[in-house]
Amino acid sequence: MAKDPSLSKSNNKGRDKEELFNGHASLGVLYAKEGHYERAIEELEKAVVINPSSPEIFANLGYIFLMIKEYDKAGEYLSRAIALNPSLSGAYCNLGVLYSRQGKLDEAISEFRHALEIDPTLAEAHINIAHIYGIREMYVEMKEECEKAIKIKPDCIQAYINFAYACGKLSRYTEGIKKIQQALRYDSSNAIAFSNLGVLYEETRQYNKAIESFRKAITIDPDYAEAYSNLGTIYYIKGDYVSSRDSFKKAVALNKDLPQAKASLARICEEQELSPGEKKEILDLLDDVSETKITGEGAIIASEGIALAVEEDRELKNLEEAIRLNPNSPDCYVNLGKYLFAHDNIDESIRQYQKAIRLDQTCHDARYNLAISYEKKGLIVLAENEYKKLLKYDPANIQALSGIAVILFNKGDFEGSIAQYLNILNIKNDFSEAYYRIGIIHKEMKQYNDAIKNFDMAITGGFDRGEVYFQLGLVYYDLQKLKKAQEYFKIAVNKNLADPEVHLYLGNIFYRLKIFHEALNHYKEAINLKEDYAIAYSNLGAVYNDMNRLLDAQESYYKAIELDPSIAEAHRNLGVLYQKKGDFFKAVKEMYIYLKLCDAEDRKEIVKRISDMKKRLKYDELKMLEGEDIVFTGDT
Repeated sequence: MAKDPSLSKSNNKGRDKEELFNGHASLGVLYAKEGHYERAIEELEKAVVINPSSPEIFANLGYIFLMIKEYDKAGEYLSRAIALNPSLSGAYCNLGVLYSRQGKLDEAISEFRHALEIDPTLAEAHINIAHIYGIREMYVEMKEECEKAIKIKPDCIQAYINFAYACGKLSRYTEGIKKIQQALRYDSSNAIAFSNLGVLYEETRQYNKAIESFRKAITIDPDYAEAYSNLGTIYYIKGDYVSSRDSFKKAVALNKDLPQAKASLARICEEQELSPGEKKEILDLLDDVSETKITGEGAIIASEGIALAVEEDRELKNLEEAIRLNPNSPDCYVNLGKYLFAHDNIDESIRQYQKAIRLDQTCHDARYNLAISYEKKGLIVLAENEYKKLLKYDPANIQALSGIAVILFNKGDFEGSIAQYLNILNIKNDFSEAYYRIGIIHKEMKQYNDAIKNFDMAITGGFDRGEVYFQLGLVYYDLQKLKKAQEYFKIAVNKNLADPEVHLYLGNIFYRLKIFHEALNHYKEAINLKEDYAIAYSNLGAVYNDMNRLLDAQESYYKAIELDPSIAEAHRNLGVLYQKKGDFFKAVKEMYIYLKLCDAEDRKEIVKRISDMKKRLKYDELKMLEGEDIVFTGDT
């Protein structure tokens, strides 16, 4: 809401009028803060009659009409406030909220940016921009805006929550958990924060911690239906079906518009042996079923599909209705296209973007998303053509230039890709991400000095992210400068880069330095971030082997091979371990697999090991190995 009105005192003339104005204005603001919007409007309109040139009054009226969802009046009053005082940052911010609610997202961002130009300390504007980026599934950008809000206002809880949400979408769960924990230091009674923390713990399979978090959320807010639903999911995973059922029942009782809770409740009812009375109780909660002609067990099963579809179906119908009401609006087709793309209906999303373009050849949003859809389908030539068409109408479009640069990079045209990024820098010299991308290209070309130079320029220009330091670490790792590599990898971790690969490389460095406990910690963290990380399991096994923890080593190799049977080193190391344990038959089998998988540098050594061990095998074991033999040539 705009700040309370404050006017300079006149000497004598008009004192009564001024005091009357201030009285109505102040009372209106007070009513608004208490949620008595009708009374607030009444008082503020009286103030307008007395002084029709006060921008604060119009700004406050705009805010109130925004709150009661009378958007036409909200827009009118906010525009009048800005016309009277173009420096009124709060009015721009509220106008951005209005546009956001109307689905005019580009316009909303523009207003929030305008508000920040006037008042760079307006953390709420960054939060609102982050929200829009979340809608557009631009989660990296969403994080950046949240970081800006936190920098301005370190106790801004919503910024932490939104940041963690973006981390979840980017599978950076550990980073998200840390951010929520920071938020709770400022506000330990925030139910939403605890619920979101529970979701992140669930994603990392820390189920007991997830349960604890959801319970804390419910303790703070006993009517928190979503927390009950999430709690039900965890109990179901853990096999506690009674607690799961009770949690879902509570969730649906509190909020009948929770499709996932209703679907899960239906599933449990189908799977469990329940009394007729218990089944009837659940059926009564699943009110969607009453709309159908299905009864009994069939109704329970049917309810699952109905519940899952209802939310998405509603959104789709709204988008289709928007097109029916506005058949000549390109934006409506673009929005439908985005929905279809998000639901993996790429072909139909392409058709919607094409409809938007037929209505408006210059529709940037349609062409950009059409290019992305073509890329998703592997139609790279068509994607590149769309980027070029977009540049025809908007030669300085950074998104299109970046899209072409990526395509050229993927084609192996490194020089062409660099040229595109340099073109971007000519247009926008503070676009430091371009230096980062150029650095990656030079690294790929093994032009390490140029890579380092560009990564440093990216950091200096403000692209100070964990990803840059990780890439610098990779460069020095390739150069065998392990101390320098370690330094940059650690900076990347401290920058909250929750990438399993950075921990893999740190593990590799500590393993080579024979600092085994540190190597173990980093390999385990890599696995924590990526549970199916086969290479990390293989390397973990090597550490255990060198620590003479043979059983742990064996289990790690098993897991690595289970996840990826093509990891040659896991087979080799497992073979050596079997040999150490005296199980020569299994050792030979694993070493045969190793030799088949790769052109091994230690081929001669492994062949000799196999030859020596085969002398110790029984006749029936040798017969079982027939067909496994490899034809060895040359000096082997």
